[in-house]
Amino acid sequence: MEKPQDTGQVHVSHLKANKNIENMHVPIKMTDLLAEETGWHLGDGSMNWYNGKGLYQLRGHLVDDRSHYEKVIKPAFKELYGIDVNLREMKSTGVFGFQIWSDESMVGVLSYDRAIDKSPR
Repeated sequence: MEKPQDTGQVHVSHLKANKNIENMHVPIKMTDLLAEETGWHLGDGSMNWYNGKGLYQLRGHLVDDRSHYEKVIKPAFKELYGIDVNLREMKSTGVFGFQIWSDESMVGVLSYDRAIDKSPR
């Protein structure tokens, strides 16, 4: 039997989720881009549970960070996770970015991302 090819991803399409993440996959190998995304999360992101729903959010300054979110972060989430994040202004809090709500373990999936094998490539 032929060994399956390692794509470096775990597919999570079996999770009940909103349309933004229904085709999401999670990388299982550390890359420079994944390390950078982890830094964004540590600096500008959060994930938590509210009333039984998982929330992942990444938000930066409304004016100063907008270009970085549009030109770097949005394409990175497409490349890393296969998802199109919906960037938006959140004027009441003075931020620009995105939030992903999920009935299932979106937070758990992205927590898994933080615990992947980080041995040297």
